[in-house]
Amino acid sequence: MTLSLATSISITGTASNTSKMPGKSIGLSAFSCKTGAKLAKIPGSVCNKCYALRGFYRMPSVQKANAIREHGLSHPQWVDAMVVLINNSVSFAIPEWRWFDAGDLQSSQHLDNIVAVARQTPMVKHWLPTKELKMVRAYMKKKSGVIPSNLVIRASAPMIDQSPVKGHANTSTVSSGVDVPYAGHRCEAYRTDKHGTIVSHDEHHAMDRPTKKVRDFGHCGACRKCWSGDVGNVDYLQH
Repeated sequence: MTLSLATSISITGTASNTSKMPGKSIGLSAFSCKTGAKLAKIPGSVCNKCYALRGFYRMPSVQKANAIREHGLSHPQWVDAMVVLINNSVSFAIPEWRWFDAGDLQSSQHLDNIVAVARQTPMVKHWLPTKELKMVRAYMKKKSGVIPSNLVIRASAPMIDQSPVKGHANTSTVSSGVDVPYAGHRCEAYRTDKHGTIVSHDEHHAMDRPTKKVRDFGHCGACRKCWSGDVGNVDYLQH
């Protein structure tokens, strides 16, 4: 299957350019999240002020692109098309791929298909953060827990300042405090600028808004811990 065929018949749509992260991604509408849509209504949840429910994500062109991607999930050639899209979107220099810069898993079958894609793209490092833990458990039970080593599924805690979800090897949390409350890694993207320079928390906190805008913080820089199965929990500072 060619790249033009994979996208022209509206199976996958196009990849997202995640400018502050390495590699590319693909997303769905956050309005289609099963668990996230419920959490968005709960104060104190990580989805309550979701960036993907406002601003740029409400533009008709973005909503149309997400609709194409969501419709294509049931296409019998979805796995083949995603393999083609990913192979044409990553490089040996930047082999990372993020699932869902917006949105989340739609079913355990969706996860089954993603696993199939990961198996067919062994040189690509896949990161899948998700709050659809029932779907993950359903897949794990059905498939005896077999996940390819190049796919890291991070079970995301639904509430701010909640401890990591139990029963999962790889997790993520969001904390309101400066200190890392849980074992693992505190994401430093909030104080990493567009050049990959990491400033101290105090220096970042002391900067005024115009300076922060010029420095353009929020980049991964050289860090790839979200994609690493060796890192149990990644904690993000609330922002």
